[in-house]
Amino acid sequence: MSLSDLDAVFLTHEHGDHSRSAYALSKRFGAPIVSNPATLAALSREYAPPKWWTLDTGESAPVAICWSNPSHLPRCRGSRRLQFYCKDWKVSFVTDTGVAREEIARSIEGADLAIVEANHDVERLKAGPYPHFLKQRI
Repeated sequence: MSLSDLDAVFLTHEHGDHSRSAYALSKRFGAPIVSNPATLAALSREYAPPKWWTLDTGESAPVAICWSNPSHLPRCRGSRRLQFYCKDWKVSFVTDTGVAREEIARSIEGADLAIVEANHDVERLKAGPYPHFLKQRI
């Protein structure tokens, strides 16, 4: 496969380390950006995707892809969990959660492939280079 085979670019949330290249991919390859309304609204302050689909939490996309219920974490507007279903396969993406909670484990149960990003480290945050206001928010 190549990038020109993209049908869509799914975004879990608006943080730059997760969304930075979405606009370029969408513009160059014609694939719509798919995300929840709050994430797309946050991103549209910087740029308006050439094509997009809004997909509310719990709503299914027309390509048999389901956006699952998010964990409520105040650091961003979007969902952090995506479930993709294709034939007998379930693929789960869980991003930017900070810590892996029991509810996350339940949501990915039965997945054929699970990709989980849960890397919050309080001591590293305290010693890190971020300004105080950002450390407080995180």
